Amino acid sequence: MRRTLTFRSLALVGLLAPAALIPAHATAANADVAAGDWLLRGGLTHVAPKSDNGNLDASGLGLSSRASADVDSNTRPSGNITYMMTDNLGLELLVAIPFKHDLNVGGVDIGSTRHLPPTLSLQYHFNTGTAVRPYIGAGINYTYFFDEDTADVTLGEDVDLDDSWGAAVQAGIDFAVDENWFVNAEVRWIDIETDVSLGGADLGTVEIDPWTGGMNVGYRFQRKLRPTNVGLVIDEAEDPRNAVLGLLRFQAPRCRRAPNRAGPRRVPIEAGHMVQV
Repeated sequence: MRRTLTFRSLALVGLLAPAALIPAHATAANADVAAGDWLLRGGLTHVAPKSDNGNLDASGLGLSSRASADVDSNTRPSGNITYMMTDNLGLELLVAIPFKHDLNVGGVDIGSTRHLPPTLSLQYHFNTGTAVRPYIGAGINYTYFFDEDTADVTLGEDVDLDDSWGAAVQAGIDFAVDENWFVNAEVRWIDIETDVSLGGADLGTVEIDPWTGGMNVGYRFQRKLRPTNVGLVIDEAEDPRNAVLGLLRFQAPRCRRAPNRAGPRRVPIEAGHMVQV
């Protein structure tokens, strides 16, 4: 319990710490995002499993029939990418270098495992018109356990952990440094439970359910609308004012007209030109 409370306190400090790293001129930067933007973040993530990870059958280890399990913490490089579907809603994918955790049962180290925790989340970003943009999110996590190593106490029996599906929630803050660069702090809670077996014999379920904290540097790829050289075709026999409406925001100081010939003609008007009426 103490480990969880300590991590939550550190996570709160972590959410506020990036503000101290922002130069004074960055207060004029705007962290607001818009539909079509991509947000790319990279940094470090610390995974802190909850204190009470459940009880396992430890009779095969020379211990009492049921013994408490403990999974240690780990820190690894990580990253995530977010696509803004609207000005506020984004879809984020979390990726990381595999985390490694030692597994302890009744005070006895029985081995270690690595895991990958890809997490897909739907986020809501609060555009504030300032250099600070908080967000929250919820989604689904898939944890893939692999490369289990066993300690001598297992007498050569393999330790195996089943993969896990579970819910995930998050909160974070982006602090704009300039128009595109920003620093980020985030916390997550992920529901991870795995069945543990030793030499094919089921030992029970380990509830990892970690809190994670991340510190990142990010870059925003903005979606910018640019005029394209798209031509507009009109009929001279029609009121040219209708063509003006079709040009929308494309403007220029001159226009092009077709030679004066009998009968209606279809005349290409280049983008960037304005019809004279």
